[in-house]
Amino acid sequence: MHYKIDQTETHIRVTVDGDLDAAMVQDMRASADDAANDRRNLIIDLSRVEFMDSAGVGLIVRAYKVRQSTKVPMAIVVGSAGQPREILRTTQIDRLIPFHASLEDALA
Repeated sequence: MHYKIDQTETHIRVTVDGDLDAAMVQDMRASADDAANDRRNLIIDLSRVEFMDSAGVGLIVRAYKVRQSTKVPMAIVVGSAGQPREILRTTQIDRLIPFHASLEDALA
């Protein structure tokens, strides 16, 4: 499990590969906070995440709150199915942050 941050002139993308659980969140919190505070569009790519727990949800909510104060858009790539998509729907985060099935959709 790991994460990667890619940056372009218009957006910053945080890609998580593996489980987005408490251990991963602890490893990536500072980098995720930096990405959330960036003034470019933020894309959180969870398309390679098979499992996400409440710490992962908390990380996304934390980024959303920062984005609300700066009014800079963010989006989540969740693929078309899977546990992360379901937990984000159950917690109604899909009502706050746009979901996309692919990175291409999020960039469009």
